[in-house]
Amino acid sequence: MSAEISVATIGAIAAITAAIIGLFVAIATAKIAKEQKVSEFRQIWINDLRSDMALALKNAYKCCYMRQEHRNVPFEKQDEFINSMNEYYTEFELRIMLTKLKLNPTKDKEFIELAEQSLVKVHQINVYSTPEVLKQQYNAANEVLKSLESGTHLILKNEWERVKRGETRFLIYLTTSEALGGLFIIAFYVLLALVKFPNYFPGIENLAATAESLRSII
Repeated sequence: MSAEISVATIGAIAAITAAIIGLFVAIATAKIAKEQKVSEFRQIWINDLRSDMALALKNAYKCCYMRQEHRNVPFEKQDEFINSMNEYYTEFELRIMLTKLKLNPTKDKEFIELAEQSLVKVHQINVYSTPEVLKQQYNAANEVLKSLESGTHLILKNEWERVKRGETRFLIYLTTSEALGGLFIIAFYVLLALVKFPNYFPGIENLAATAESLRSII
């Protein structure tokens, strides 16, 4: 850049450069805030889903066991036993409903159908069936519950992968924002040095040295 360029021209270039870099910094900052918030919400969603499914499976297995053991309960404790068994099933049903509301009806259709099937299979365990039939019903329910557990692991794994991909984007935006901020400061001081401000404001002859030091720090 020649020395004949006026202070006004240099000032205009500096203003345009600062505006462009500032725009990119603002965009990167907005992206960082968005990615961070999305990541936080997704982690909360994952924790809630894990909690609901853990309680669902816990109550389902307990209900299956109690239905199988019903005939061994003394007659005078039958009512209390049945009430307790129904409470386990109600909690199981509630957790399945909460889980379904957290999922995408289209993307997670297969898992939702499996969850609904698990409700049916557990409910179909008839405490008054013969031992052979009762065992078959119990095994069928347990098989579905194991598939439900495996499906839960798969969903959680996929969601954690999405969170990790989001964290990668977050780091990219953060690094970009820091680099642009550094470029903005460097450009600002370089342009000030090119204007040769010492000719107009005596006493700041060391401005170029200051700019060089700041550049090395950044």
